[in-house]
Amino acid sequence: MPAINIIILILLATVTIILLGLAAVLQNSTLIEWWIPVAAGLVLALPAGMLLRRLMRRLTRMDSTIVNVLVGTALSYAVVTGSFYALNFYRSDATSTHDYSAPVLNKYSEEHYRTRRVSRNRVTRGETYRVYYVVVELPGGRTKAIDVTLAVYNRARTGGQLTLSVEKGFFGIPVIKNLSAPIRRYTPVR
Repeated sequence: MPAINIIILILLATVTIILLGLAAVLQNSTLIEWWIPVAAGLVLALPAGMLLRRLMRRLTRMDSTIVNVLVGTALSYAVVTGSFYALNFYRSDATSTHDYSAPVLNKYSEEHYRTRRVSRNRVTRGETYRVYYVVVELPGGRTKAIDVTLAVYNRARTGGQLTLSVEKGFFGIPVIKNLSAPIRRYTPVR
């Protein structure tokens, strides 16, 4: 395989990973059920994957139509979903900002594990750390688990209120603007 094809494939894989990561992070601040953008992204990405199969054949140098369609679909899905979340969040209407007092239904934490490199080709499970969630009730009776910092988690009380600053997103889907991206400091659980 020519070196230029390898470079282009690495760049496309990097863009795909970045866009899917962006979508995963912004889902926490978007007031929509997760499966709706996933389904819409797949509906748009499958035909695009079919259209990109010849271009993917030139890049991957593989004759398998299925592999080329899957690669094109994955790339298209990442572009559609990542662009949807990014546009909806970053191009939201700042004049439509209103505070919503969301009732706190529940709060909980989950134990996650860091990865630890043991040797050159071996990775194992490392130290544990906690991720904190607050479950709030949204307008219309829906609930959403929001990944929050430890300070917000400690202040939140079940049955209390959590004030959310909500704006109308670019596509009309509300977004929460006063949540910071969850920064996990990986402090070990003792």
